[in-house]
Amino acid sequence: MKDKKLLSDIKEYLKCYENQVLEDWYELIRHISVSETGEGIETCCDWIQKKMEEIGIQVTKYSVKPAPVLVGRFHIVMGIDQNCLFFRIIAKPAGERKLWHSDPFVPTVSDGKVYARGSADNKSPLMAHLKALEYFIRRKMEVPVNVIFVFEGDEECGSRGLEEFLAEHRTELAADLVFFRILCYLNSNF
Repeated sequence: MKDKKLLSDIKEYLKCYENQVLEDWYELIRHISVSETGEGIETCCDWIQKKMEEIGIQVTKYSVKPAPVLVGRFHIVMGIDQNCLFFRIIAKPAGERKLWHSDPFVPTVSDGKVYARGSADNKSPLMAHLKALEYFIRRKMEVPVNVIFVFEGDEECGSRGLEEFLAEHRTELAADLVFFRILCYLNSNF
C-alpha cells in the first residue's frame, strides 16, 4: 500500500514539474562535453555544479587533469549507510554531421524518443538521479542514506587522472555501496 501511494505521488510530482525536469535534461544534453577533444567539459561541469547546488547538494569541483571531477554530498549523517553514485558527464564526438537528421547536440523528440549525442549514455541517468534526490528534498521526505555523487569527464579516454584522485580521496569517498552506471545494449540493431 505504501508503495502505491509513493508511486502515485511521484506521478503527481512529475505532472507538476514535467516541464522543468525535461528542460533541465535537455539543457544538460545541449552542453557539448567531449573528452576526446576537451570541448565543453568545463562549461558542462560548471552547469552541473550549479544545478546540484540549486537542489541542495554540497559540491566541490576538483581540478583533475585533463578533466575536472565533481563530488557532491547530500545528507551526511554519521551512523547511516553511505552510497556513492558514479557517472561520467561526457559524450563521444558526433562523427559525421551529415549522418545525423538534426544537430547531434540539440535534443530532438521523434516518436516519443529523444535523440541527441549523450542523451542516453550517460546524461539521462545522471539527470534522473539528481531529479530523484530533488523529489525527496521538495517533498520533505527522509533520505535514508548519505549520498555522494562523483562525476568525471574523461571516461571515453581512459579516465586519466581519476585513479590518482580516487586514491587521494579514498577515505572521504568510502561508501557502503557504489553505483556505477554502464549502458548495456540488448539489441545489436540499437
